[in-house]
Amino acid sequence: ADLDPVTLGIIKDKVVLLYYSRQFNDAIDLAKAALELDPNFASLHRLLSLSYQENKMFDLAISENKIWEDLTKNHFKAKAALAQIYAVSDRKEEARKILENLTEDELLLGNDYRTVALIYGDLSENDIAFEFLDKSFEKHETSLCSLKIDPKLDTLRPDPRFNTILKKVGL
Repeated sequence: ADLDPVTLGIIKDKVVLLYYSRQFNDAIDLAKAALELDPNFASLHRLLSLSYQENKMFDLAISENKIWEDLTKNHFKAKAALAQIYAVSDRKEEARKILENLTEDELLLGNDYRTVALIYGDLSENDIAFEFLDKSFEKHETSLCSLKIDPKLDTLRPDPRFNTILKKVGL
């Protein structure tokens, strides 16, 4: 694809749309093409990691997560994202080890109760996952805006409490 480097932000937005519409292969292709123009565009590495994760390409997801961490220096978010990759890829003990080391201070600063809910959901610990979604709601985390469409929440959707949180958020 011929990509104009001036439009990398728009391309990133298109990758987001492809991801949320579950067109993961297209999201991967577009993100990789855009990264050829700017290999340091951190959010594209995050989106690539997420898309690889949804395609069950876990080693690639982990690799892109590491690049994202190196570029952003946001070790907490990257660590939490890694735990989620581990949880969904059946590396549950590794996910739990990361969870054990997440501190309440990090959660408050990072505004990441929803992320922790995702990890517990992928560990099939729905009661704890919904406790964290409720905390996310109480903290008015903006990430709740994507609850209705985010593929990472698919494990929690069958639970009746999911519709309750959707209504609380207003979705």
